[in-house]
Amino acid sequence: MDRSTTAFLAQLAGEAQRYDEMAALATQLLAFPAPLQSDEFDLLVIAFKNLVGPLRLAWRVTASIQDAKTTWSPARASDLTAYRTQIAAEIKSTCETFLSLLSDRLVSEAPTVDAKVAYLKTQGDYYRYMAEVCNATWAERGAMAYNDAWSIAVVELAPTSPTRLSLALNFAVFLYEIGNARDAAVAFAQSVFRDALDDLDSLSDHKAYQCAAMIMQALRGNIAVWTADDGVV
Repeated sequence: MDRSTTAFLAQLAGEAQRYDEMAALATQLLAFPAPLQSDEFDLLVIAFKNLVGPLRLAWRVTASIQDAKTTWSPARASDLTAYRTQIAAEIKSTCETFLSLLSDRLVSEAPTVDAKVAYLKTQGDYYRYMAEVCNATWAERGAMAYNDAWSIAVVELAPTSPTRLSLALNFAVFLYEIGNARDAAVAFAQSVFRDALDDLDSLSDHKAYQCAAMIMQALRGNIAVWTADDGVV
């Protein structure tokens, strides 16, 4: 099966919501000699996002149930803990599969600066998902990946670059939710937002302007929520 057919079938599997198959087909694209194109990497991202997303939701829902059911018997509480352990193992397995592709192939073979930043940012994201359910080791690796990505993005990419802004958005979430560095998360998000705002009017391409503005809106929304949580007006 040639490259274009593999990519087409991966896209088709995604539209059919067969995400295991989509992930397998998108992974096969790495067997071809040329580096992944951005749309091919998007197939991998979409597939794994739809595999890990329901698992992360299940983890959060069962956490809410665990917090609410304070009168359960020890046996039922143990059953729920065992069930959540199973969900955590599935999250870890899914993340490790994607992280191995990123670490073993994608990051080292990134064809452009934009791709390199996107791959490192995705590494940070999946370490963050593991840190939500596992231990601090994954948080440390996530911080390293985000920092590596940001050190490149802040030098090589414009403040309004969608790749740079998406990285900043997720890095700030990591700082706030995983790193418990709330002040740092707010300060970082505010700095990124200001830098992008100063550069926004220089964008002549309408699509690029819309993309940057959309991510900036998400950044501003997070800033508003986080400062409200701290009682800041």
